[in-house]
Amino acid sequence: MIEIRELFLDGGRLFNNRRFNITDNKTPYFSWAAVSDTDGDYQTAYDASVFMGKTELWHSGWTESREQGVRYDGKTLPAGRNLDFTLRIRRPVQAETGGRKVKERTADG
Repeated sequence: MIEIRELFLDGGRLFNNRRFNITDNKTPYFSWAAVSDTDGDYQTAYDASVFMGKTELWHSGWTESREQGVRYDGKTLPAGRNLDFTLRIRRPVQAETGGRKVKERTADG
């Protein structure tokens, strides 16, 4: 089984609570660590989204890639707001994994 073990936010500072990050980067880079208990298993695609509450600000769509990272490519992120980043990944011969979510707060201003 392959699973998302860690989520990271580039360009921001990590709080003591690892589920919260802050950034003033307008196009942050989200990355993750996917691990498997099966030899030769790997990620084949990812599907990433950024939400503000229930409003979707950006959605990558399923992207065929073994790369474990994606740069935000949506509308300008609102300052001082809590945002959610969600991620699903696929592996060979399997549907997507369960998603993981990280909270992000953009810097004021």
